[in-house]
Amino acid sequence: MPVLAFTIGIAAAYVIRIVARECHLHWRQLAVFVEILLLVCVAFIPTNMNLLANSLTSLACGIQVQAFRKLHGHAFATTMCIGNLRSGTQEAVTYLHTHEKEHVENSLLYFGTILCFVAGAVIGNQLVPVWGQYMVLISPVFLTAVIAIMCIDRERQLLHNREPKETKNHRRSKDAKGFSAGRAHGRENTKRSEKY
Repeated sequence: MPVLAFTIGIAAAYVIRIVARECHLHWRQLAVFVEILLLVCVAFIPTNMNLLANSLTSLACGIQVQAFRKLHGHAFATTMCIGNLRSGTQEAVTYLHTHEKEHVENSLLYFGTILCFVAGAVIGNQLVPVWGQYMVLISPVFLTAVIAIMCIDRERQLLHNREPKETKNHRRSKDAKGFSAGRAHGRENTKRSEKY
């Protein structure tokens, strides 16, 4: 059942993307919102219905995996560690071979994510005896912060895209003038060198 729910979650994320595109919404924000609703529901499911709770959690994980597959242009798994462990190790070995800084940065990104995953599991394990099934409500809190960050980033992109045409044209003409002046200065230097 949880595996089937995970598969449905992947399909649901794709449907969310199609619907959001038609409604002119940011589909990933909508996907995170659906995840929040699912996890809040899980918190209030009785403990004798664990199969349903696990299935809804798997559904949320399926949406998460499909919606967020890359980080800084690199393939990334947000709900499991095995893929990140492989990628992080590969980046570390590549750095040892090439000594290119970008590979060590990528490796730290992967291993940092795994460390956060482990820290969350350890902290959650300590707090479950205190908060019980309501511990899952911590996830919607973090996901709400994610939506806020995504909204801020989207607003910045929209402001950047709405920059007045006059400003853009002025910048282009200024760049063109600078380029022309540079070429003219280069020709003048060439003429002087020819004289001497």
